[in-house]
Amino acid sequence: MELNDIADGLGRSGDLTRGDFIGALSEGMSLVYQELGLGERDWDLLDLAVKAILVRAYDDSASLDDVIEIGLDGVSPSEVRSWWTGWS
Repeated sequence: MELNDIADGLGRSGDLTRGDFIGALSEGMSLVYQELGLGERDWDLLDLAVKAILVRAYDDSASLDDVIEIGLDGVSPSEVRSWWTGWS
């Protein structure tokens, strides 16, 4: 199902505030993590995806390297990419 179809089906009227949006991202990430019993590596991937969504919401030209540099203090893009090298 497409994201717009899901949003339309939820029936919420009005715009989300910044706080609503950030809260929903965080709560959704935690929901998936907890309900699926995921591990630390999965949490890191969910966290990176949510940060990418947030950064791209404000800057649609941001690259993954931009997301990593903005969202992960003291960790280089090449280090983050190495976390998933050969991951299956």
